[in-house]
Amino acid sequence: MLLALEEDLEAAMGLVTFNGQVFDLPLLEARYIVGLRRRRNLVGSPHLDLLHPSRRLWSRALPDCTLGTIERQVLGLQRSEADLPGALIPELYREYLRSRDPGGMQRVIYHNAMDVLSLVGVAAQVLGRHRQEDPQRLSASEALAVGRWHQQAGRVHPAEGALRSAVEASQGVLHLEALRRLAEYLKRERRAVQALAAWAEWHDRAPGDPRPCIELAKYYEWEARDAGLAVYWTQEALATLAHWPDDWRRQEEEARLVLRRARLEGKRGIPPAGGDPPAS
Repeated sequence: MLLALEEDLEAAMGLVTFNGQVFDLPLLEARYIVGLRRRRNLVGSPHLDLLHPSRRLWSRALPDCTLGTIERQVLGLQRSEADLPGALIPELYREYLRSRDPGGMQRVIYHNAMDVLSLVGVAAQVLGRHRQEDPQRLSASEALAVGRWHQQAGRVHPAEGALRSAVEASQGVLHLEALRRLAEYLKRERRAVQALAAWAEWHDRAPGDPRPCIELAKYYEWEARDAGLAVYWTQEALATLAHWPDDWRRQEEEARLVLRRARLEGKRGIPPAGGDPPAS
């Protein structure tokens, strides 16, 4: 079987798998070493492991990202009763080698054929999402994943469009993540002024999270040069810690923020203001 597979591998320009990067390819390399006493560098071949983009696109929306779940909920496919759990296949194959009775192998062949055909569908769905020019046609979690992908590749305009679409279409925890990612993106692009609204909304929706307040404090200290507002947002960050358990994490964060406030008050040269934000 290894020799037969070798012919296909020699002719292949690349490999497409689902979790093959850490499982199938290293295992197959080991089988070649043990069975044929030769090395095959499969891990170094051109390779698209569809598990990783699938997780980025759908992990927030699906209960899990197994191939079976993606088949049912993304591709709309349902396998017949001829299918069997993949964990049973090694024992069925060993039984076939012992008995030479191919009866049980029919279900194995069906399972593997469905796996291969499903990879075609998953690849089409993954590539289709990433090539989508209108991010509003994506779900919120898909738009967030595509926006991050464009951002990592340096494609500024499609990245921003997808991230903004994710903010508009999302709710709950996903909305907070989309806000955070959009604000991080704008800050990295040296457009912090445009990130102010995202940081402010993030703070309103997550009153126990000091991070948006800290970002606002940094902006007013270093960009706007307004030490008064920087002190105010540092104080707001300290106030968020009232939602935290009284443990070492809270104590460490409080110590850092108190130091920041003291440094900022030193810049102002006056006692810290409380209550409403100071006038700019």
